[in-house]
Amino acid sequence: MKWDEFARQLTDVASGSGKCVFAAIHSTEDGTCLGRYPKDGQQVKVNEIMHIKKAFRDPTILYSSGITLKDTRFTYVKVEKNVLLGRTTHLACLIMQTDKGQE
Repeated sequence: MKWDEFARQLTDVASGSGKCVFAAIHSTEDGTCLGRYPKDGQQVKVNEIMHIKKAFRDPTILYSSGITLKDTRFTYVKVEKNVLLGRTTHLACLIMQTDKGQE
C-alpha cells in the first residue's frame, strides 16, 4: 500500500464526536514525509519531526516546548508507550512511533 493512500484511510472516518483531519507518515531517520492526506496545504516540517524524535527518548522536553505540527503548538498531555498525546483548545494530536514502514 502506498503511504499517501494509508494516510487518506486514516482521515476517512464517519462524522461523530471526533474526526481525523490530517494524517502523515514521516521517517524518523531524516524527517522526510513518506505520505500525507490531504495533499494540499502546509506540511509538517522536518525540524518538527526531529524534535518529536527526541521527545520519544525524553518526553520531559515537551513540558516546556509542547508539540508543534504544521506550526500549531499542542500542549503535551502524556506519553503512553510509543504514543505522544497533545491538544489545543479545539484540536488533539496523536503521534505514534513504530519501527515498521519500509515500502
